[in-house]
Amino acid sequence: MQPLNSFLPAYERRLTLATALTLTRILLIPFIVSFMTMQLWALAWILCAVAATTDAVDGYVARKFQEQTLLGAALDPIADKVLVISVLTTLSLIDHCPLHVPGWFVIFLIIKELLQVAGAMALAHHHGMLRIKPTPLAKITALIQMVFIIWLLACYNFGWLPLRTYYAVVATVFILQILVFAHYVYIGLSSMKESA
Repeated sequence: MQPLNSFLPAYERRLTLATALTLTRILLIPFIVSFMTMQLWALAWILCAVAATTDAVDGYVARKFQEQTLLGAALDPIADKVLVISVLTTLSLIDHCPLHVPGWFVIFLIIKELLQVAGAMALAHHHGMLRIKPTPLAKITALIQMVFIIWLLACYNFGWLPLRTYYAVVATVFILQILVFAHYVYIGLSSMKESA
C-alpha cells in the first residue's frame, strides 16, 4: 500500500515558510497548556498571542509568496482548532479559574469539529480530491474565538473579572458555532445533490 503523501506531487508536500509558521503554532500549544496549568498566566497569554499572530501571518505569507500548498491548507485549520480546544479544555479543568469555561461548551466544540471532519471526509470520498475553503462566517467565528481565548488569558493575568462580558461572548461564540455548522451542513448537502 502506498503512503498517503505519495499521491501528492512534491510541490504540494514541500515545507514552505507559511507552513513552518503553522507548525510553530502547533508546537507552541503544549507550552501554552503547561504554563496555564502552572498558573503562569503572563507566559501563557504571550505565547497564545504569538500563536495567534502566526495564524494571521502564515496566510499572508502564503499569498504573498505564492506558497499555497495542500499541506499548509490542511495544517492551518487543524492548528487553529487544536489551539482553541486545548486552551478551553484546560480552562474548563482548572476549577479555581475566576472565569470558568463550562465543560458542556468544550464538549460541544469537540463534537461539532468531529462532525465537520466526518462530513468533509464523506464529501472527499464522494467527490475524490476535495479542497474545502472556510466560509466568511467561519473565518469571522474563528477570529472571534481566537480573540476570546487571548482576552480570557489576559483576564487571568491581570485579575480582571468582567462576568457580563464573559457570558455574552460565550453565548455569541456558541451561537456563531451553531450557525457555522448549519451552513457547512447546507453546503455539504447541496454539493451531494448537485453531483447526484
